[in-house]
Amino acid sequence: MKTFKLFVFAILMCAATGVHAQTFANSTNQTPASESFSTQDGLTNFISSQTTQRSVAPLTTAQSETSVLITQVGSNNEITANTQSETGSVALIQQGNDNTTYTDVSATELQTTVIQNGNNNNYLNFNVFTKDLSETTVIQNGNNQSLIRHGGNALSDKLKVNMQGQGQSLIIRSFN
Repeated sequence: MKTFKLFVFAILMCAATGVHAQTFANSTNQTPASESFSTQDGLTNFISSQTTQRSVAPLTTAQSETSVLITQVGSNNEITANTQSETGSVALIQQGNDNTTYTDVSATELQTTVIQNGNNNNYLNFNVFTKDLSETTVIQNGNNQSLIRHGGNALSDKLKVNMQGQGQSLIIRSFN
């Protein structure tokens, strides 16, 4: 009988500890990724916070002028980034499932931010010509959104696209 009482006591202790371990505190001051990347300062702060937590050797001066940040949360997400630049940063973030990002850009100064929140979102960017400046910010919040961009010129050098909702499609062709 004594072992039975110990057994019941142990189960009650484990159950009480398990219930306590499942609680969490709501934090109301967290900003979504789409808001924190709406400014260049927000993007720079995020990239800086990611690079300072690394456990590898620090970057050299030449390497610190360019950076690529890829974050994927979900399954079946794909990113292909072929970029050439002297200075700049590329931040590609996917939260959801079955998202695709393909970018092939060559520029002297390159600033690219792509945020995909949702499922089945696509972003394709093809630019075969070298430009002086390429600043692109794309935010896709929702499902089944597609943005295809071919080329680049002075009108689309500082492109910002914010897609909200479901099932939107946009094709941008900008050639000289």
